[in-house]
Amino acid sequence: MALHKRISGRRSHSPLGSPLLIASLTTNFLLLYYSIALRSELFLLKSTKPILQWSENEPCDAKAVSSEFIQSKVKYHKYPEPKSPLVDSSEKFFVDVGTYDPPVTKTHAYSILYSPRNIPEKVDLVLGLKSSLKNKDRRDAIRRSYGVNSLYKGFNAKFVFLIGASADEPSSLVEDELEEHDDILFGDFVDSFHNLTFKDSMFFTWTIHNCPDVKWAFKGDDDVLVNPFGLMAFIEENSDYEEAGIWGNKLPQQPKVKKDKSGVGKKYGDDIWPEDKYPPYVSGGGLVINRKAIFALQENIKITPIIPIDDAFIGVCMRRAGLQDHVFADKRFHVWGFRPRDELKFDVCKVAETVIVHKYTPESIDCLWPKFLKHYEDCKNEEYKYVEDFPLCNPKDWHKNHPVLPPILAGPDYHHCGPKWNNSGCSTSESDWTIRKPHNGPCCSPNGYCAKNLVINHDHGVCCSKIMLESSMPYAGIFSLRMESDTSDPNKNKVFRDSSGNVEYIQEKTKEGQRIFTIKYGSYSVYGTGWYILTPEGGGLAWNVKSENSHCPVLDELEGYGGILSCPVAQH
Repeated sequence: MALHKRISGRRSHSPLGSPLLIASLTTNFLLLYYSIALRSELFLLKSTKPILQWSENEPCDAKAVSSEFIQSKVKYHKYPEPKSPLVDSSEKFFVDVGTYDPPVTKTHAYSILYSPRNIPEKVDLVLGLKSSLKNKDRRDAIRRSYGVNSLYKGFNAKFVFLIGASADEPSSLVEDELEEHDDILFGDFVDSFHNLTFKDSMFFTWTIHNCPDVKWAFKGDDDVLVNPFGLMAFIEENSDYEEAGIWGNKLPQQPKVKKDKSGVGKKYGDDIWPEDKYPPYVSGGGLVINRKAIFALQENIKITPIIPIDDAFIGVCMRRAGLQDHVFADKRFHVWGFRPRDELKFDVCKVAETVIVHKYTPESIDCLWPKFLKHYEDCKNEEYKYVEDFPLCNPKDWHKNHPVLPPILAGPDYHHCGPKWNNSGCSTSESDWTIRKPHNGPCCSPNGYCAKNLVINHDHGVCCSKIMLESSMPYAGIFSLRMESDTSDPNKNKVFRDSSGNVEYIQEKTKEGQRIFTIKYGSYSVYGTGWYILTPEGGGLAWNVKSENSHCPVLDELEGYGGILSCPVAQH
């Protein structure tokens, strides 16, 4: 509605002398003033109260919630608006494949082809795990462990696996599995990394329509281990929080990766989101969402153009809902595992302190779970120290569980090792490493390949002059030891050390315009003090604990977005 009307009529030769015209102008001016003031007040009210409000005692009416939410949310100019309301159902969900610049909405409807038939009454906790057709071994390991609904005492829990179609696997494979387990949501979209948001929309839509009493949801990957006792304790701690919220491993200002045809940009690149950084979000490996956030996310996912990074998109939808400050960090969500001390994820008492831990194989879960149930209560005793009995669950300890057999030096399994290859070891003879390419070495990797040991000891406490960082992230490359002028001899340089004696490394510039990262010791994030890879702006992107008895970075796996650090042999 326009704020004022144009004054029309026959022109007077002396308009300013007409009392009637002066009165009319005054009236319109006052109407304009109060109209603007009223709109300003309404805008402020909407901005300060963007959260959905409804009675917890009334049954869920998705259409009513939709209408209320659209009226109450905060509007951002870069978000396109749908032309008409979108009516989803227990068998239909929406995804928007539009754009932000220009703001265009292109919403498509998708079908849920298979879904559980038997849903318990008053389900209040739903756990959705992103899976794929080929990962049946992962789903079975979860069903044998933390996927048992009865473990979640005090909750009516329901597990569902979120799956899309695959060109390599017939969808009929899921029918027998669904008939047996009744725990699969299967949508008519292509299952891929860049389509993970389809699973989110399917999950939230199905949950709202089939579990109207839901209070909490967990969403994660099918290679995580959920600690049921830790999850229940977490929910109990946050049960009094009455506003919408999501919890997990928070990434407050993650920079957008530029899309390219190779390297990190091929998988993690984003040419859709219009800003340099994403709104705050939590890692998609595992997160907890309360009731109000479930409804807010479901309503916004279907009207907001998707981006390639699904967990960042959750942050986009939270910001659109006016809930940017309702994204919370919790250290019990170990979405990066316990790296670099990866062996800790097989310590029952360490796992008992978490809500979830990421990166388990089905074999590892099958091995660890009986031990976890057996010793979980023991861990409550501060004096108890867990000692793992055989067989050891860490794949790196396979050689401790079985006699190591001679290496494979011929045939198609050349340079393979470990339990999947008959417990074969790796040769210690250098002449055996170069029988054919790829050349290998004396160390058996967790994936069963013989390789050279990347962890090379520092030389007399002086770090490598160069460090090689292997990673799919943009900070991969060669880092050089930082040097400074030697005050005792101006013609010489010496290794720079900070006040604590730690060295620093600076990324070598490989092409014009590349961002320069540094490897530095300090305290740059919630993870604590350790070795970090820092952006040029100073934000920590990856980290590692400090190496004992050394002021140099740990030459091994890095925490965070990860990578392997090693001394190039020629530089050591």
